[in-house]
Amino acid sequence: MGDKKENEQPPQGTPNPWIYIVHKRLDFSTLQKGSSKTLQETLTNPNNTTLIWNVSITYGTGWTGWLSLNLSSGTIPANGNQDLSVMANTSALTPGTYNATLTFSGNFSPNEQVAVNLVVQ
Repeated sequence: MGDKKENEQPPQGTPNPWIYIVHKRLDFSTLQKGSSKTLQETLTNPNNTTLIWNVSITYGTGWTGWLSLNLSSGTIPANGNQDLSVMANTSALTPGTYNATLTFSGNFSPNEQVAVNLVVQ
């Protein structure tokens, strides 16, 4: 489904809360025009305090609006997890390669990014 940093640890000496995102890349692979696919992302709060997060989508060149999320923000309790569904819809896309970046921000530092890739046939 995507790349995962094994045994990722919090930045050393970081006094601020941080967020752990399981997949640093979501690859939808190749989809036929007119189809859709959903991938799962897991957000983890390894801190002893509540995390408040939101996510924005930045599209590469070409069409926009082909990604949707089941949540655009949330709250994760201390040492908790939250699942996020990321859906690609190829209905309005022409054949080609598409890229986007999900940027997670909130009451943690640093912001985290997830690269999203899709090929439409």
